[in-house]
Amino acid sequence: MTATLSIGRFRIHAMNDGHFRLDGGAMFGIVPKSQWASRVHVDEENRIPLALRCFLIEDGDRRILLEGGMGEVLGAAGAKHFALERSGGLEARLAELGVAPGDIDAVVLTHLHWDHMGALVQPDGRGFRPQFPDSELIVPESAWKEALAPSRRAAPSYVRSAVESLRGMSEVTLVADDAKIAPGLSFAWTGGHTHHHVLVRIEDAQETAVFWADLIPTAAHVHPRWVMAYDVDPIRSVEAKEDLVAQSAAAGWWALLYHDPDHAWGRIVQTESGRYGFEAS
Repeated sequence: MTATLSIGRFRIHAMNDGHFRLDGGAMFGIVPKSQWASRVHVDEENRIPLALRCFLIEDGDRRILLEGGMGEVLGAAGAKHFALERSGGLEARLAELGVAPGDIDAVVLTHLHWDHMGALVQPDGRGFRPQFPDSELIVPESAWKEALAPSRRAAPSYVRSAVESLRGMSEVTLVADDAKIAPGLSFAWTGGHTHHHVLVRIEDAQETAVFWADLIPTAAHVHPRWVMAYDVDPIRSVEAKEDLVAQSAAAGWWALLYHDPDHAWGRIVQTESGRYGFEAS
């Protein structure tokens, strides 16, 4: 089932493409397990469950899909390795809202790792084809270039043939890391997770929501120094979080979470002790 949040004129629907599992140690980097294990469920292989939560943003009669799930981009072997469970996936979640792939006007991506764009493509026997061929794709130009020519360290996070197949969408719009996507929607560069990682800000009627992508993948990652071992520049992740988490708590921004298995959104708050936490809504 989907949940809905209103930010001014925007209606935001949370839709989960599925769940998968990653190593807990990798998800929390140098943070000792004794500190994070009480906040998440850990299985017998030290893996934690993660969501693949995309968001449908409705602005009047315009529909914008934010982020793209995992889909079948890794094949059966990859799905087994990461314990992927989809239950119909993104397409089924859209159908629950009465939305068909052809109804999506634009797809917005913060970066192109396989767990953020995989449901945008379908295997066709020769490679991949776009799942939303009639939609415009909006992505930071630097992130697009990084996905097509990643470093050796970053290469396992991309499926290049799937990324290239997105050229088959109606239009691919490559923009700056801090570009305005549409009225009230904009990118904000953070770096850290990838060199060109961005957030998405949604603003209207003096309300703001921030889609944190992989800078704050789960509610347990609100702590500014709790960053992933997957980050290509963890120091930059910490710097970005120290600044933005403080701003979010002070301003009362809504926080949209991609990977948290339980919470689609909530608010970042500062406790009396000065630490930051997450209040689900």
